[in-house]
Amino acid sequence: MDEENHPKKEESIYYWCYKNNIPVFCPAFTDGALGDIMYFDQYREEGFVCDINRDLRLINDISMKAKKSG
Repeated sequence: MDEENHPKKEESIYYWCYKNNIPVFCPAFTDGALGDIMYFDQYREEGFVCDINRDLRLINDISMKAKKSG
């Protein structure tokens, strides 16, 4: 992509998320029953490690602690 057609960083949602310390997630297959099982198993078994589980745990922790949700 040439410089002229490249979007300005200020027009990117990811730029503003970065600037405002807003996490961005793409939960994929963890968005469902399998994700719920992985989420709760991580609390029961501290040795259980899965890279995508960290994002799932953060998403759920954020939602559980939220004063409001939409």
